[in-house]
Amino acid sequence: MRLRIHIIVLMVLGALIVNNTIAQNKQLEIANEYFNKADYEKAATLYEKLSKKKELQTVIYENYRTSLLKLGTSLTLKKWIIKIKKDHPDDIIYEVDYNLLYQQGGDEKQYNKSTAKLIDKSKYSALQVDMLASAMNKRLLYSDIILLYTEARKTAESKKYSYAAELAVMYKFINKKKLMIDEYINAILDEPSEAQFIKNSLQAELDQDGYIYLEEQLYQRLSEQSSQLELAKTLVWHYTQLQDFYNAFVQERSIDKKLNLHGKRVFELGNVALKNRDYKNAITIFGYIASAYDDNFTYVRAKKQMIIAQEAYVRSLFPVDTLKVEEVIASYHELLTKTRRLKDKTEIKRNTALLYAFYLHNNDSAIAILNTIIKQPRTDRQMLAQSKLDLGDIYLLNNTPWESTLLYSQVEKMIKDDRLGHLAKLKNAKLSFYRGDFELAQANLDILKLATSREIANDAMDLSLLIQDNLALDTSDLALSMYSRADLLLFQKKFTAAQLTLDTLTHKFYKHTLNDEVYWLKSKIAHQIGNYEKEEGFLIKIIEKYKEDILGDDALFALANLYEDKLNRPKESMELFKQLLIDFPGSIYVAEARKHYRKLRGDQVN
Repeated sequence: MRLRIHIIVLMVLGALIVNNTIAQNKQLEIANEYFNKADYEKAATLYEKLSKKKELQTVIYENYRTSLLKLGTSLTLKKWIIKIKKDHPDDIIYEVDYNLLYQQGGDEKQYNKSTAKLIDKSKYSALQVDMLASAMNKRLLYSDIILLYTEARKTAESKKYSYAAELAVMYKFINKKKLMIDEYINAILDEPSEAQFIKNSLQAELDQDGYIYLEEQLYQRLSEQSSQLELAKTLVWHYTQLQDFYNAFVQERSIDKKLNLHGKRVFELGNVALKNRDYKNAITIFGYIASAYDDNFTYVRAKKQMIIAQEAYVRSLFPVDTLKVEEVIASYHELLTKTRRLKDKTEIKRNTALLYAFYLHNNDSAIAILNTIIKQPRTDRQMLAQSKLDLGDIYLLNNTPWESTLLYSQVEKMIKDDRLGHLAKLKNAKLSFYRGDFELAQANLDILKLATSREIANDAMDLSLLIQDNLALDTSDLALSMYSRADLLLFQKKFTAAQLTLDTLTHKFYKHTLNDEVYWLKSKIAHQIGNYEKEEGFLIKIIEKYKEDILGDDALFALANLYEDKLNRPKESMELFKQLLIDFPGSIYVAEARKHYRKLRGDQVN
């Protein structure tokens, strides 16, 4: 009997507890609804009742405090904070809020005095510093957090740059950019393993004045701490972001010598310069490595990259300077005598063959060189496939397309699902296009639209759309055939014949939908013969008349590059890159356009 009575009592008590909890939860829900509707008076009344329950104090604290602040009931708020401080002595947010009562009451002197005491009590413990900083950050007390970190740093005698990253962020919040930069530099010195992350954070905050100040401070620090390599590395990073590769090289060369790196970091910098098309400085950097380190492996590696940079520079010159091309070929021949690795020898031979064919019109020499690569018993499979594709291109230059298609088809079968296999199929599709067999070209292009290489898939899509858009009209086969003939002549670098073919097309079909494509090919011809004013005119016509068509973003991107690289009109270039970003957000050029735009605007870029 007693047991049953006990069970019943427990059940009744449990039910009462559950009902009480449900009631409390309902009150809390209603109070929160009032708060969210900004009815602070009703919310405060309910929160005041709920505050008597210790388990709910921390739950309602923020909303109750805000309600009382909004109502201006400072005395009630003070009593509430004193109570919760007493009940939760380990949570420092209540100390911070209590001090804020002085500031909210206009007693700034007492607020500063109380805050100083709180900081003094916490500054010796890293854990307490973090807790106090977190509480202050919750109330956006950035200046107080700066004072806290500054005082805490004084107690950390073994680490003179303690809390540097945290201070940098606080200075950012109060817009003290120079102090922010100083602390980011300190942070790099404090945590070298986190240097890249810190640099990325710094980069996001710099404007043009910030770049100048950063450079000044790095040089100043280096004059005081010449042995501090992290500062020199940061200076290299800074110049690299600005694409000032010569000054980056000067610093990197010094680091290389001090650390005895045998040109490793300098070599990496040279590749970055080459990738960013700063060919002259890439030549300087690789030339230094080739002359500074006399072992055969380093010499050949650097010399090869130097000649590749020279070749890239020569290829960027229009019209073609045949004497410079011959100098590059001579450099390749000289390097070949000093190269031991088969892979290096093969790459040098291939590069030489392409220069002979596409720049000196010496197809016989090019064919002979590529055949030696193909017949080598140990030629790498990828290089073998690439050399066959190159040879197919050169046969096309020679007007022997049947030889070309044979080689392209061999590569298709050889590495069917590889990028080069897809490229071979694209070349076969273009060959069909050149010959006027548009249906066969279309069949191959439909397959390539799903290629894993984005570049190949995009090229396939563009050519496919060109064929589709121009086969549905009367007499369009003839117009498209003339256009494909001009495209082949351009590939063969027969610029005069290509121009005449396009002029004839325009004359016969002056209202044809191919006109934007005709202007596009004419702009390419003008570029390759170095007539940049004509190129500009053709691109402007596409933008003005056919901006909504498929070549709208291509023309904008090409014209922006022309203004930047050849015509020295950076402001107009920047505006065109900006226009492309706004008008064509889905363009394949967006990422590159954004990079150019930021560079022209004066930002640091990756």
